[in-house]
Amino acid sequence: MGMEQLRKQSRSFLIWFLFAIIILSFIVTFGPSSMRLSCGGATKAGTVEGRELSMADKSFALRLGMNPQAPATYRANVFDQLLKRELLAAEAERMGMRVSEKEITDMIAKRRRVYILGRAEDLASPMINAWPRVRDAEGKLVPAPHYYHDRFKRWVRYVLGMKVTAFIEQQRKELLAQRAMEIISGSVMVSDREARAIFEYRNHSLELEFARFKVEDFKKGLLVERKDVMRWLSQPENRKKVDALYKKTQWKLTGLPHERRVRHILLKVGATATEAERKLALTKLTKLRVSLQKAPTDFAKMAQMLSQDGATKESGGDLGWREKSKLGFGKKFADAVFALKPMTVSKVLETDTGYHLVMVEGDRKGDVKLPQARVWLAEQMLLETTARSRAMKLARLALGRLQMGQPMSKVFPPAEEETPPEDGDGGEKEEKAEPKAVAKRWHPLLPSVEVAEVKRTDTAIGKIGKIKGLVQKVWGLTEADPVLPEVLTIPGVGTGLGSLVLVRLKSKTVPDDKEFQAAKEAILLELLEVKKDDAVKRWVYARCEALRTAGKIKLEGHVTNIEYYVGKGETRKKQIFKYVPCQRLQRFGRAPGEPSFGF
Repeated sequence: MGMEQLRKQSRSFLIWFLFAIIILSFIVTFGPSSMRLSCGGATKAGTVEGRELSMADKSFALRLGMNPQAPATYRANVFDQLLKRELLAAEAERMGMRVSEKEITDMIAKRRRVYILGRAEDLASPMINAWPRVRDAEGKLVPAPHYYHDRFKRWVRYVLGMKVTAFIEQQRKELLAQRAMEIISGSVMVSDREARAIFEYRNHSLELEFARFKVEDFKKGLLVERKDVMRWLSQPENRKKVDALYKKTQWKLTGLPHERRVRHILLKVGATATEAERKLALTKLTKLRVSLQKAPTDFAKMAQMLSQDGATKESGGDLGWREKSKLGFGKKFADAVFALKPMTVSKVLETDTGYHLVMVEGDRKGDVKLPQARVWLAEQMLLETTARSRAMKLARLALGRLQMGQPMSKVFPPAEEETPPEDGDGGEKEEKAEPKAVAKRWHPLLPSVEVAEVKRTDTAIGKIGKIKGLVQKVWGLTEADPVLPEVLTIPGVGTGLGSLVLVRLKSKTVPDDKEFQAAKEAILLELLEVKKDDAVKRWVYARCEALRTAGKIKLEGHVTNIEYYVGKGETRKKQIFKYVPCQRLQRFGRAPGEPSFGF
């Protein structure tokens, strides 16, 4: 019995011993000294103009100013904000300002407020969670009405890892920095003139008329003969372009199934066609085949003239590169096509659609090498180049008419000019009114006119796209000179060929004085806050840069060498980011001479 009791006491002692070790480890790891220990026993972070930047300052900034897992560049931003606070607090002390402990405790206990690197935070917010929240009568979580000093002390001790006295010191510096900011920005003023400039900048708008020439439209019905392709390809600069295109698209020409490039001429013969109609179509194609066998290079031209296949007629009967199973028109048709030798014309083939003549222009399978692909790629490039050239020629002709003063409606009349009939009174027949005179279309590929609105604050014109400098150019248009004197080139997306655009000013909208007077007060307040913030940022950057250049900002290695890791698992490696003070402060503020309404 005595042995059993002794055994139980030994087991209890062992459990309590292990529990004590765990608690001790927790305190060492997460207690107030954890930040100091993690920095290899460092006692300070550096000095700024002789003033010590303590480890408590660094701990406060990193624990509350960022997520612990944030990247090194974000840590550098936090350090710059810490320097900003130190510089402003030092300036406040030089001006004789003081902050009492009572003022800080009243701010915490009565207003539930603390400052974190210049940012005011509510202690009851879920992100801070240093002030308890209770449920109101409706069941919503609201801040508790009373200050809980013990709760606050636990938050400072275990979340921030510092004593309350150290936290009070951080808030003293924060409030000093706030007062210095008020002094620096106190001389900032705004005028009605500045407010009007902002109002007009935001509310002026332009209405533009524009015409878009789609390059793809100029490719339709365009044929290039093989001799033209070979002549174009014989020029060294064109050959280099084709070779470069092959390198970009080689991945599309790898591991291909057996494909053939096929052209056809179709004469449709329906199921209800008479024998005479069938015989006539067959005779036409038989005679055509005889002539095409002598000149197979004329196949595309004849297809464009005679074929009744609406989908391929304009492109010279081109069905493109097709696998046997995806050729269409049935199995017998596919078998006959894949039995043909390249550049030979087939016999007349009959399908459910009608009668066909077919010619195979190319054959490929597997990995297509450059010599095999060069002619076909050159043909595509020549087609695109020719289409773009035609589009540009027409666009320049239209631009010339616009510059001579012709309106958009006359240069780009609608494709169909139909005047809707007027409603009669049902009585005697009235004489038909003469149709209104409308401009005739002087080219079949003229685009229609579109309208777009542009504001000063826009960086792109929605319906046209983002072109560098375009918004500034259109704002330079006037009623006396309304036409943009250039043809804009809009690149295509994916395999698209893009478009060419002409732009003309239609009207300008200027807001009236009543609208400005209604919005003036809000703009003045907004502008004042922006200019105050800008003045502080300029002062801080100038001060920080001057001290850094003079060697009066000295930081320890654990601050200037920010460690971070890249990769995962076995490939995870430690990297060092070199922090240089003040560099991230430079992005604040505007350069001298920039308009104040450009924020």
